[in-house]
Amino acid sequence: MQHGPFVALTTHRATMAEANLARWELVRPQLTASPFEPPRVRDIAQRLAWDGCETRRLLHDAALLGEVYQ
Repeated sequence: MQHGPFVALTTHRATMAEANLARWELVRPQLTASPFEPPRVRDIAQRLAWDGCETRRLLHDAALLGEVYQ
């Protein structure tokens, strides 16, 4: 199957790494609780005691997969 300039097997699906997927499951409820006024990245990071850069990277990966929109 062709996706723009890329070719992949029809069974291929882009996914997060297992570690990121587990972390995403902790973040998703915070975003869905108030979809029109989501918490700031720094607030999510503080609640979960994570580094802000790691939290941004996770949200960036989720955006690439179509889970969120910046």
